[in-house]
Amino acid sequence: MTLPWMAAKILLRPVAELRAHAGNARVHGAAQIEQIKASMLAFGFTTPLLVDEEGVLIAGHGRLEAASALGIAKVPVIALRHLSAAQKEALRLADNRIAENATWDQVLLRDALAAVQAAQDIDLGALGFARQEWAKLRERNEALDCAVLARAALWLLGADRYGEHFWARLRDEAADAPLTTAPPVAVPTTASSGAAPADTTRPRSWLAPRGGWLR
Repeated sequence: MTLPWMAAKILLRPVAELRAHAGNARVHGAAQIEQIKASMLAFGFTTPLLVDEEGVLIAGHGRLEAASALGIAKVPVIALRHLSAAQKEALRLADNRIAENATWDQVLLRDALAAVQAAQDIDLGALGFARQEWAKLRERNEALDCAVLARAALWLLGADRYGEHFWARLRDEAADAPLTTAPPVAVPTTASSGAAPADTTRPRSWLAPRGGWLR
């Protein structure tokens, strides 16, 4: 497939020659500008701005604002000279909206964040994740780990053979059971050894080995 037009080259143009589009619907708050600045300081200016033939921005308003705040004199630019006015406006919307439609693979995201966090030379603030998001991801991953471990324990104990209706009934019984404690009971000893006789009884609920006392 051949596109009708592709960027031929990237130019370095003075920031003073570029203008934000007055009707840009995308809003970049102060916190996000700080994140973009942190990313630039950590990785460089990696994504060129898109401008029209008059130097008006099509994409990259946040990057231009961050570059201005950092005092960067020149920025990489790709000039799009083949678009109509309607196409420019459509691309401004599509450039922002299409990226919002992506989702995260939570397991791969956990692994990637763990690898980055383990590195000593990466500023976590340059990733764009807020501290609250890091905490939520960590809590979610810990909950997933607990769920996996619980399933493994059930399999080892043989309790995986019981259906969901059994566990629902068990939870209901536990919720309805009064919280009481039994008084200590004297255990008789055998005359020969003085030791307590082995207790071969088992409770009728809760987890038990496969083929055990859950009846």
